[in-house]
Amino acid sequence: MDLSEQKILPNIIIDLGSNNIKFGFSSDSFPKYIIPNMVGKVKKNFFSPIKKYNNYYCGYDALYNSPSLDLTYPLIDNRGKFSSEFEYVKDFETLFHYIFKEKLQIEEINYNIFLIDSIFTSVKEQETLAQLLFEKFQIFNLHFEPQSIMTLYSTGKTSGLIVNSGEIFTEIVPIYEGYIISDSINKFGIGGYILTKNFMEKYRNDFEMNNVCNKYYMGQKIKEKFSEILPSHKDYEDMMNKNEINKKEYILPDGNIIEIGNEIYEIPETIFSPEILDIKSKNLPQIVVDSINKCEISTRKELLNNIILGGGNTYIKGFDSRLKSEITNIKKRNCGIISLKERNYSAWIGASNISTSGNFEGQWISRTEYFNKGGIIENDYLFNYSGLNDKKRKQLDIDGSMNPDEVYKKLIMREQI
Repeated sequence: MDLSEQKILPNIIIDLGSNNIKFGFSSDSFPKYIIPNMVGKVKKNFFSPIKKYNNYYCGYDALYNSPSLDLTYPLIDNRGKFSSEFEYVKDFETLFHYIFKEKLQIEEINYNIFLIDSIFTSVKEQETLAQLLFEKFQIFNLHFEPQSIMTLYSTGKTSGLIVNSGEIFTEIVPIYEGYIISDSINKFGIGGYILTKNFMEKYRNDFEMNNVCNKYYMGQKIKEKFSEILPSHKDYEDMMNKNEINKKEYILPDGNIIEIGNEIYEIPETIFSPEILDIKSKNLPQIVVDSINKCEISTRKELLNNIILGGGNTYIKGFDSRLKSEITNIKKRNCGIISLKERNYSAWIGASNISTSGNFEGQWISRTEYFNKGGIIENDYLFNYSGLNDKKRKQLDIDGSMNPDEVYKKLIMREQI
């Protein structure tokens, strides 16, 4: 296939989220597929009839066959970041094979790949991803962007403060006129994983009595269906002090019913009161305000009026109104919260939009350039133009006030959940 023929093909957009991978063609309005970011290898002496790649299963195929598989969660296991360690690179080779060959049904990967990953991914890790895609899959061109900037661009804006609450943590990223203000980035150590894990532990006995094979996934479903954040912490305390249980029912896959109680308020309240789970951290509204206050005075008003939500946790009922109320109370002035209906895949939409714009030509890392430079990616193609270098990423990653170590001691769940 020559270059003129290649140009008519749509780009493939891949958003590497910790919990889910969203992917599809730039010619589509929304991701074609959203799959769990998990890989399963068949246990010894087990057999499963579903089509597999090198004895591995991915996505929902791995989820539905989990009793017979040893599961790995490539990004959850690495606290939301891609790892260049061999075993995780092999997991992603398996995932990319599944994405290209089985889901998108592409035999020859003569496409441009637009890859969305964490703002905390290092240059070395990006080079490892580039090596995998160029050398194993023979792609044409590659481009990296952080989820935060793509979330902003999905709104049509060039300035805003992104609050992206993902599976492992919540990142707070101020962006002004398209540039990340790296010195004002903050990280809140509570994400979907902590909430799901607590729901899973709450109902573990019920799950075991009813032979639920993937307890984490079931805890996630209960969290998504019932979680609610009350308008204020006083409302939460009043609710808990009444000693009244607001019972709800959840139907398990086998048809049995379990009762759901006030934990649907208690567990998500942790976002605004981390002490509930004995987490030593400021709450999310205060960390958002801290980020704004670190920015230049001339940018603060615009950032405060354009707080853009992204990530699955922001769908919790009451999340956006509570965040708005608490930030307003701290700042003593109104703030603007933008919570688009499709915000769970807004980064994908932003990437699709800009990758097909006329201004984007020339920003790809080409296969020819990659091999001519021996696999070294020039900084111009990466996030470093924003000033967020690897030293800054490392500082944010190990800062105990933003990322409480006690939360992650049992992060990697080796049991079969």
